[in-house]
Amino acid sequence: RPRTGMTLTGEYGAIIVGTNVTQSYDVSGTSIVSGWNCGGVCDNVTVRNLVVKNNTYVCIGATGSNGWHLDHVETSGCWQGVNLSMGSGGYVGYRYIHHNGKGIGTPELQQWGAGYGGYQSFDQIWEYTEMAHNRGDSKWSGSGNITFRHNHVHHQDYGIWFDGDNTG
Repeated sequence: RPRTGMTLTGEYGAIIVGTNVTQSYDVSGTSIVSGWNCGGVCDNVTVRNLVVKNNTYVCIGATGSNGWHLDHVETSGCWQGVNLSMGSGGYVGYRYIHHNGKGIGTPELQQWGAGYGGYQSFDQIWEYTEMAHNRGDSKWSGSGNITFRHNHVHHQDYGIWFDGDNTG
């Protein structure tokens, strides 16, 4: 698990395959690159120049962490491509998020899923990212000040979904 201020930078063509990534606790929080429930010890992490793919749960999950910066990263084949919920100050840019969501993961998760999204996320910027062929809900809920600009969204089950309880 990355620690506060770390940068994970891949060389050109670097791929992280999460087929065998598991954990015995908080199973739904299993991520290939994880900042899940780390209580402030993994804020302001940068992930750059990586392909992250093939996990039963989440490719990149930083629920409860602040300031994650995802730059030139591709995610595919996971139940969720990206989850930056319950945090603030995140940046997602120049990404390719594709073929994630429903139908991947445990039988319970196969009935719903998302390519990306956030719950109670604040002050995030999502830009210059292609989001394609993701299944299920791709949404933000209970969030505020989410900037979503210059993205290319296509071939999604439901497109982009911003719940009415978002502000800003």
